[in-house]
Amino acid sequence: MGIFTPPAGEKTILENDYVSLNGTNGSAVLTDQHIYHITTGFFGGIKDVNKLPLRQIQIENGKAQVTVKFAVLEGSKLVVRANNRTYTYAFTNTLTNEAKKWGDYITQKLTGYTADVEQTGEIAEVASQIKGTIDAFKGAFGVKSMLSSNEKVNGKCNACRAPISGNKGSVVRCPYCDTEQKL
Repeated sequence: MGIFTPPAGEKTILENDYVSLNGTNGSAVLTDQHIYHITTGFFGGIKDVNKLPLRQIQIENGKAQVTVKFAVLEGSKLVVRANNRTYTYAFTNTLTNEAKKWGDYITQKLTGYTADVEQTGEIAEVASQIKGTIDAFKGAFGVKSMLSSNEKVNGKCNACRAPISGNKGSVVRCPYCDTEQKL
């Protein structure tokens, strides 16, 4: 990341070498005042720096317009609404945790809350299809589940992979990213 240094008076919070902004590959730096997206030229020098002041991020109903989106096939994205435009920062080399860190810092700085996490339906759809297939086989062979509905089970959050637990079949909320899911 060493080719870009934020201006004096700004503190670097997070950096990532593999972030695209609205489809343009580059690197990104989050400071206490701005999000910088840096693209480099063929020989590695800085080609362009896109600077988004954090104070220009829209706040509606007390909520910063910052969302973390996660999709298994697409990775994680930080979607920011500022100046009546949408800025999509796609983290191409990491899972949801990196975009969540960025979103949480920005949202916390602006409103005191953490960022919203949206998960696309592809995981839920695949899980539902698999469950349906398994249930069909169980029904065909007269197999009943060996777990009772009162039995505690452990798992991992589909969005941030944090450990979660609860009763089998219940809907639980991840304590780290607030994603709701059925165990």
